[in-house]
Amino acid sequence: MAPDDLERWSEAVEALAGGRDAVWMNGGRNPEIRFEQSGRAGSAVFVVADAAASGSSVRVLVRLPDEWSDEHREGLRRVRTARTARHRARARSPIGPTRPRRPCPVHGAASRRPGRRKRP
Repeated sequence: MAPDDLERWSEAVEALAGGRDAVWMNGGRNPEIRFEQSGRAGSAVFVVADAAASGSSVRVLVRLPDEWSDEHREGLRRVRTARTARHRARARSPIGPTRPRRPCPVHGAASRRPGRRKRP
């Protein structure tokens, strides 16, 4: 997830926790996720609309457990901490950012260098 996605998720959690409707991932590249107040205490309607790809949507009434917003805030904090640690580790690497090795199309094992084959 991009940092902006995490920020928008944080805003959606705060809006829903404050009794307001919220939208997440409405940038057009993913299905839109809306959170609407249901009119019932402790419940919300979650709407997932995939207008761009399939034109379909689904609406689900969800009972929100006590402390749900605190759990989401904590989850966001953990994800942000992990992202920060990962970026710091990459920045400290003596060889710069590393990428996982791609499987060799011939041998199936991880290749030593992307784009190079072992000599027979």
